Amino acid sequence: MLTKQVKQLLLNIVGQENYDDSKVECLVYSYDATPGFQAMPDAVIKPGCTAEVAAIVKVCNEYNVPIVPRGSGTNLSGGTCPTEGGLSFYSIE
Repeated sequence: MLTKQVKQLLLNIVGQENYDDSKVECLVYSYDATPGFQAMPDAVIKPGCTAEVAAIVKVCNEYNVPIVPRGSGTNLSGGTCPTEGGLSFYSIE
């Protein structure tokens, strides 16, 4: 689970419109095309530029928050499933 401090730091970077920790949104990012494999992220974040990506990575590194990069979620190896929570990271750039 992300602390309130980390959540606020991330919100300061991307804004509320690009950060979501609702159960519905996290569920969408909890699986890929791998049959029978699912793991929930703590939040989904959608940076809009390279500077936001760098700032997010810096915060996550400082607070030991796992980052799971995500594209379309079609792989068949569970590689986009956040097995340790953290952020599901989808770039909109």
